[in-house]
Amino acid sequence: MYTDSQEIFHLATQLQRINYLGHVQTFQIEFDLLEEEMKKKLLDVFNDSTGIGQFKSDMIIIEQVGERDFLKTVETFQYLAKVMGDLSAIDSITALVEISYKNDVHFIVVSFIPPDSLELISTSESKLYFELLNYVRTKWAFSKTFIR
Repeated sequence: MYTDSQEIFHLATQLQRINYLGHVQTFQIEFDLLEEEMKKKLLDVFNDSTGIGQFKSDMIIIEQVGERDFLKTVETFQYLAKVMGDLSAIDSITALVEISYKNDVHFIVVSFIPPDSLELISTSESKLYFELLNYVRTKWAFSKTFIR
């Protein structure tokens, strides 16, 4: 089964929505149970963490995300679909995001679970977890109106 461009575009758009939350430091595309042969293929193709990504420990790591444009994100998913045949093995996409909240800088970790779910995993300031959760939910909802 080959992944169509609509699915690739949807995933890339969701990553753009995460960018709307703040300054994304890294993305990690995490997989469910990969066979050794597939791991070798991914290792051959994904070897640049600042380019299309680097495969390491059953995930593809993408750094310097703030400097990436939308087409580079699409390219990552196109390569992934080409190597894997489809994108169904993606378990989640986790991002480390720097946000500005109440005139302070905080770091949060969010996880996007296809097709549309976003979860706040952790924050740099645990006592603000619920405030930051509401902030992230609000920004995530707004991002849908700005990024399509």
